[in-house]
Formats: sequence, C-alpha cells, structure tokens
Amino acid sequence: MRSEFIKKSGIIQKWLCLCLLVYPLMIQAQQEEKFVSEVKLMNVVEVEITLKNNLYEVRFRDIKKKRFARYKTFHFPDDKKHFFKLKDAVLSGFDSLPEAPHILDFTEEKVEIQFRKSFGVSSFRFVLVQGKKDKRYYSSWLVKGKAEKIFGM
Repeated sequence: MRSEFIKKSGIIQKWLCLCLLVYPLMIQAQQEEKFVSEVKLMNVVEVEITLKNNLYEVRFRDIKKKRFARYKTFHFPDDKKHFFKLKDAVLSGFDSLPEAPHILDFTEEKVEIQFRKSFGVSSFRFVLVQGKKDKRYYSSWLVKGKAEKIFGM
C-alpha cells in the first residue's frame, strides 16, 4: 500500500512540475501586449492605447459611470493605415472643428469623434456605438495636448 502511494505521489509531483514550467509560457504567449500610450486625469486612466495580438485596443473610461469607473474598448487591426487614420481624424479636427462627428467604422462597432469649443478651448471625445440598438458610450472631453499624448507626440 505504501509503495502504491509513493508511485502516485511521484506522478503527481511530475505533473505539477510540468504544469509550473509550461503555464507561464502559455500565459506569456497569449498576452503579447505592447503599451502605446495613456492619458490620466487625477491618477485615473481616461484613455489608453495598447497593441495586443496584432490589434490596437483603445480603452476609455465611460463617463456615464461616475461612481465606479467602467471602461469600454474598441479595436482595429495592427495596420499603420488605421492608426494614422484615427490620429489624423483627431488632430486635424482641432484645426477645422467639424460640426458633424467624424465616423470610423470598424467591424462590429462604430466610433464617432466629436469636437467642441467651449470658452475658447477646443476638445474632442470618443463615442463608441455598439450593437443593433446603437448603444452609446462616451469618453471624457480631451484637449489637444492630451490628444497628442494619446498618439505619442
């Protein structure tokens, strides 16, 4: 009986060692993430961009949720064309201040970029439009300096 227990515990030890060696490698392979930039307001992340699994991920704090921060994300492919299209839409909007929002259409989600000028200060925000009912999520209004920081300028 004792020898049977020793055999089983040896198998368990080998299995455990194998899991401890392989699991971190699996996690690292799944989470190839590159931080691009972020903007904080009072030590709370307002907007951040990361590159994960060949997709850019833009994550922003939904301003409708005041008490507990809730974040929404939209993704687009790791193609410089898409990244520069978003960057140009935001930065050029500060010069022209368009009345109508600039709409970027990604696979299952649409992103509106809205601009306003208040007390002589121009700002923009992301509006994520999701689902069949066009549910909307809003980022906070960000000034040009914050926009430049988001896009790594």
